[in-house]
Amino acid sequence: MDFVEGKPHNMFGSAPTGIWQTTMATICYGYPEGHDLKYVRLWDTAGCGTHEHPSANYFEEKVLYAFDMIIVVAEKELGEYEYTLLENAQKQRTPVVVVITKTDVKVDSKIRMLFNTRNPPLEEYKTIVDETICEARQHVFTCLEKKGLQNIPVFIVSAWKYRDLMMDLETISNIDYQQKIPNQEDFAGELLGQEVCDQDTNDNIDEHREAWAQATAKRETRMKNALLSCELCALLKFMADIAVHRRL
Repeated sequence: MDFVEGKPHNMFGSAPTGIWQTTMATICYGYPEGHDLKYVRLWDTAGCGTHEHPSANYFEEKVLYAFDMIIVVAEKELGEYEYTLLENAQKQRTPVVVVITKTDVKVDSKIRMLFNTRNPPLEEYKTIVDETICEARQHVFTCLEKKGLQNIPVFIVSAWKYRDLMMDLETISNIDYQQKIPNQEDFAGELLGQEVCDQDTNDNIDEHREAWAQATAKRETRMKNALLSCELCALLKFMADIAVHRRL
């Protein structure tokens, strides 16, 4: 929730987080005036299927039918609770999306299986990211189809890599990404600028070998984070489109 809002975990007004369930009541969060999503309000509800919040009548008790869109978030597999929510949402004709989190963990696991290093070359890293996202999305689509659920958008995101990228880009560009939805053009522009700086350093590689190596490593880390951030950016744009449609 905090990453979607653009807030760090410890910021005043941020959503409660923890290893165990921390959301015990339905709480509203919003974006500041001037943000691309200033008309969007996010309502964080308690997790379904716990002792305090049983799945029976959860959809009705949380009044989920009143929302313009429902985002069902899961870390790995969708469970029966999530499928029940999705089925109820479609019965009510409420737009719904599925978000699978912690893609970076899945990517790291695959890298460990395929390589002897945790830091493969950028091209190989990109291939692993693309394969992981495609495999995860197709798996979710297949599971949804088996339940008779179709036309549900699925986003495979990495909130931590998105946060790291936004903080990095704000540092080098002075752009406040808490006021706008980033896009691939932002990523490409900043990365290209960094490459030019690196090339200038490369002209004097004998004198600045250490600085060149550090700059190259930072650039590669930024590019890897960008690869894992595109899905969350797409989710934000999807939310913005829904908000505009509903306002019209």
